[in-house]
Amino acid sequence: IAFELDGQWYLRTIQELDTDRGLLLVSDGFVDITQIKQIRLLHGSTALSMSNLVWAFGAGWLLFSAIDGAVTGTYEQRGWTVPPIAAVSGAIIRLFHKPRKRIGERWRLRMLDLTLPPPQQ
Repeated sequence: IAFELDGQWYLRTIQELDTDRGLLLVSDGFVDITQIKQIRLLHGSTALSMSNLVWAFGAGWLLFSAIDGAVTGTYEQRGWTVPPIAAVSGAIIRLFHKPRKRIGERWRLRMLDLTLPPPQQ
């Protein structure tokens, strides 16, 4: 988990959760979740996935345009203009993407105990 605590960012691995007291056990001690100001999302972002898809589209367009040009012997301008536009579009998506969530009125950080009893045999 990446989180901001007292104006400084930390990247720690959660080793254990204390849901009764709202504490995270990390490698160098306990962290109270009420003291965390922001968290940084590291995986699973829709905007980053869209950016990767746009870049893959541009790369695919370039590849198929090159194959078409090699087979037919003619190279069209759109085959070489679409990939840079896709690359710039993907970069703009990443530029305006904000993977941080401020903890406050809109976002809350809570701990849930989801332990299940062992199945009956």
